[in-house]
Amino acid sequence: MVYVADMSRIHFAVATFLLGVAFGEHLGYWFVFIPLSFFCLFWVGFRNDKVILFLVMIALGVGRWHLDNWTLFSGKLDELALAGTHATFEGRIVSEPEVVRQKQRIVVEVSSFKIGENSSRLMSGKILLLLPEFPELFYGESIRFDGKLVTPKEYVRDGDPQQLYEDGIVAVILKPRVFSHEILNSGLDLFHVILQLKKALLQKVFELYGEPASSFIGGLQLGVRASIPKPILDDFRVLGLSHILAISGYNITLLIHIFAQLFTGFSRKVRSVCTITGILFFLLMTGMSASVIRAAIMGIVVVAGTLFGRKIRGIHSLLVCVFFMVLLQPRVLMHDLSFQLSVLATLSLLVVLPIIKKYLEKVPFGQGENLGVTVAAQVFTTPIMWYHFQMFSVISPVANVIFLPFIPFFMLLSFVTIVVGFVFPWLAQALSFIVEFLISFFLSSVHLLALLPGAAWQLPPLPWEVTVGFYFLVLVEVTFGRPKLGRYFSQGRVQLADEPANFR
Repeated sequence: MVYVADMSRIHFAVATFLLGVAFGEHLGYWFVFIPLSFFCLFWVGFRNDKVILFLVMIALGVGRWHLDNWTLFSGKLDELALAGTHATFEGRIVSEPEVVRQKQRIVVEVSSFKIGENSSRLMSGKILLLLPEFPELFYGESIRFDGKLVTPKEYVRDGDPQQLYEDGIVAVILKPRVFSHEILNSGLDLFHVILQLKKALLQKVFELYGEPASSFIGGLQLGVRASIPKPILDDFRVLGLSHILAISGYNITLLIHIFAQLFTGFSRKVRSVCTITGILFFLLMTGMSASVIRAAIMGIVVVAGTLFGRKIRGIHSLLVCVFFMVLLQPRVLMHDLSFQLSVLATLSLLVVLPIIKKYLEKVPFGQGENLGVTVAAQVFTTPIMWYHFQMFSVISPVANVIFLPFIPFFMLLSFVTIVVGFVFPWLAQALSFIVEFLISFFLSSVHLLALLPGAAWQLPPLPWEVTVGFYFLVLVEVTFGRPKLGRYFSQGRVQLADEPANFR
């Protein structure tokens, strides 16, 4: 029980740090923070060590938020955006251009600017440019352009500008005029190599497959959702299958399952090393986006634990990862939906799945595990999905049981076909014909099920106070539910997101 007590202390520290970040953003809510602080102090019995820990971690959370704010808004670029300044800029494209609704979204790290006929002045900061789809621009190019700056709040309007702030973007130009752009020879750029690899793989996908299979594989394997037709996205949303097309912890879990099956006859060390290598390669294939990096970190933590023969403490590992991710970028806590869903789904699997698993053992065709994972994941994610989308998929558990078993099969077959396509194009064409037929049948089945009356319910808006209150209770339960902590740790090992038994 000493170990459980240590875990409880770590959980308490992480929880109070997260509360500090939340209150750092909303300092106007001190009237909530003060009674909440007294409640927490009363809960822990006014023990001196926990009082100090509480105050230190709250201060760390508040301070981290304000440090990020100061770093983001201390430059000249924010002032120019607030003033709606029209200026000429020079800089470098620092992320992969994204095509959305026939518009290129380009993020530029500015190095200098000029207003009118004045001389150029040095500047640092990121600007989001919205350009026509053509001519195509590329990561790493130097670019010279002009336009009128607006703030992210003016650009997003009814949305959440914090997602732009999370990427360090403090200004937007809606209709820039590009004067010149060219590739810089700045030596080896690892991220440029990664994007070139992703581009080559995506090009091979579109060579081998027709629509809609090519878009489906591009989203499944490479995280490219922009080309997926809207009707397919709507069908997946109605059936609660959107997590398949959003690169997240689910895809990493699938990779762990696939490698566990492929290397069943090998030693634990070989299986673990091959799986970590596969996760890292998948990270490279998808362009190392922030959401994939977070999911990969959690997956590697699990597999690395098996490599070194250590018992993975699920909730403990999750909270430690959440702590470091929020410490690196505090805005993800309140404003990054993919981060929130990944954390909540994993936490729900760790807490809820062990409770309901025993009731699903008699589900026919061995589908109790898939049904349990689907139902468990929805327990903690439903309120936030309700808050954002006002929709609840009634048929989601059934749809996941029917369709999820096919996804690892499609991932493996399509990846093999793509790799073979670089060596034996004729063989890849034959394989792709079979895979495309199966995917077309799969997507048609998804569409038919989505057409069922009442498959998804449209719900009234959920007040933010209810949403925040629910997740605060979840945080309190995970942090202070001491009698139940032993249940998680006494099992000796807790599976993360249904970790394959082959890794035990």
